[in-house]
Amino acid sequence: KAYWVSLFVASLGVIDNGDWKKVTFVREGAEDLDMLRTVSVLKSFAWVTMIRDLRVQRLQKRSEWMIKRLWDAFLDPETSKSIIPSDWLQRYEKDQAKANPIWTWEHMVIDYIAGMTDAFAEKIYNELYGLKVGSIYDLD
Repeated sequence: KAYWVSLFVASLGVIDNGDWKKVTFVREGAEDLDMLRTVSVLKSFAWVTMIRDLRVQRLQKRSEWMIKRLWDAFLDPETSKSIIPSDWLQRYEKDQAKANPIWTWEHMVIDYIAGMTDAFAEKIYNELYGLKVGSIYDLD
């Protein structure tokens, strides 16, 4: 692994491409087509052996389901204000007090979910839907 990473990093460079610059693999001042083909083959191999793997696909589907359920839980401002952290609510309310607020409730929820790590999203999902219930003393 280290050999390939070192080779790829050492081969990166910038070449002129008309009026702009192009970041690519470079050898002797020109684009290295052999290296581009090698990367293309490795990407195809990774796609077939890892990304299309049954376990990876199941994990992907599980993650999609969790995000959708988190979205559903937080979407209604009336019912979800009690389960969204107070600092997020304060930021939302501060924005809404402006003459031209930029956040809709939905946008705030999107930002909240998008900012979660995988582990934190899973923790919140489990707290909401009771799969692995934690203690009220757990720190976020």
